[in-house]
Amino acid sequence: DMSANAMQRAADVASIMGIDVNSAMEAVAGMAKGNFTMMDNLGVAINDTTLQIFAQEKGLGKLETTQQKVNAAYQLFMEKSEYAAGNYKKENETFAGAMTTAKAALDNFLSGAGTAEQLADAFVGAADVIIVKLNDLFPKLVGGIQKLIEKLMPELPRLMQSVLPGIIE
Repeated sequence: DMSANAMQRAADVASIMGIDVNSAMEAVAGMAKGNFTMMDNLGVAINDTTLQIFAQEKGLGKLETTQQKVNAAYQLFMEKSEYAAGNYKKENETFAGAMTTAKAALDNFLSGAGTAEQLADAFVGAADVIIVKLNDLFPKLVGGIQKLIEKLMPELPRLMQSVLPGIIE
């Protein structure tokens, strides 16, 4: 659960900060192994000093093992990135967000990190967003074309008179 929650939050933060989702996932994967250097990319500076201070503030005691540090780092990251919770999902409801997710899923699949099911899910999600956006767009597009035709119709005879002699010649 911790891993899944951290990965989801990393995607949320990446969507706000404009960071590649794969880079955000790498930062969280590094954090899970006790390497906190890439967490700076997600806006949360984590080092031994900040972890010890955080542990004291939260009553976690002295952090001695890597696992204790990883657990504290997870809590620190989740607390400091609360502002981003759920943003990735919201962005996936936009055309750009859905396409970014589909691209990331394709990259993961091609690199061997993702499954065919994840790739299919991402493309289905993108298709759902595209259909919704097209349903919103088509009435506006048709209305715009109608207005264009209405504006051109009165001018059509004049245009034909000016163009027709050149065509006949």
